[in-house]
Amino acid sequence: MLVVSDEIMHYLFAVTFCLISILLIVIVIDDFKTLIINVTSRFVGYKISRQVKKRLEKMRLETSNVTAEQQQACMCCMICLEEFSAESEATRTLCRHVYHHQCIAEWLEKSDSCPLCRCNLLEIC
Repeated sequence: MLVVSDEIMHYLFAVTFCLISILLIVIVIDDFKTLIINVTSRFVGYKISRQVKKRLEKMRLETSNVTAEQQQACMCCMICLEEFSAESEATRTLCRHVYHHQCIAEWLEKSDSCPLCRCNLLEIC
């Protein structure tokens, strides 16, 4: 029969308790770090998207302000792939690509680049 002394039992309990405590601390620190990164990136992304949205040009699609190249191409929003209706409102980026306003606004919540050419919309392309 194996007899374990009280000292050894206390030692094993203390070591186990310390290891579990360290593991829990590491998990909490990792979760906290992830939380900080998520909150910070959302705030920074929001600031960036507001700056970009200020530089977008709202326009009404008419044959006079659409180039011949665009008339020959499929006149559709390249985010939702729906065609623009006649005399519809759209938004043009600094790189001259045209999208539905709601589509590009949602896109800019996640990215600061043009969906088509990946041009950084904070800088002049």
